[in-house]
Amino acid sequence: MGKSGFIAIIGVDENFIDEIMKMSGRADTVISDMEIGGYKSIIGQNRKITEVLNGIGMPPHLCGAKFLRAAVEVFSDGFKDNKRLYDVYKEVAEMCLTTPSKVERSIRNAIETAWNRNSYSRFNAVFGKNVFGRYDKPTNGEFIALLVDKVKYF
Repeated sequence: MGKSGFIAIIGVDENFIDEIMKMSGRADTVISDMEIGGYKSIIGQNRKITEVLNGIGMPPHLCGAKFLRAAVEVFSDGFKDNKRLYDVYKEVAEMCLTTPSKVERSIRNAIETAWNRNSYSRFNAVFGKNVFGRYDKPTNGEFIALLVDKVKYF
């Protein structure tokens, strides 16, 4: 799970989540996270990411979908925008205990799978603007940037 892992429990009473975190010895993390909107916002963020990925038809069982969630988390944790995309892959690889090349390849495969299953118009409908043409499949960097913008600001 890495340094900044998160737990996504949906549809459970918040008191129950607090008790689980206390029993697991992570109560200090819960308290500090609650001060800034912590796990509640992470659950909401994870839900938004899932809605976007489902909206474009990306299968949730692909490793690339998991790595995309982690990439959004990396950017949400204050990752500097001027870093290279490889640094994002490296951070996600550390979180998920894998290699940066596997992260890059899995994200590319997930985007390609969603693109081949659907038309470009579905991507445009989900992201709310005409960002892609008929033959303009997004690169990893473009897709991650759009996903971060969609989750953070909409």
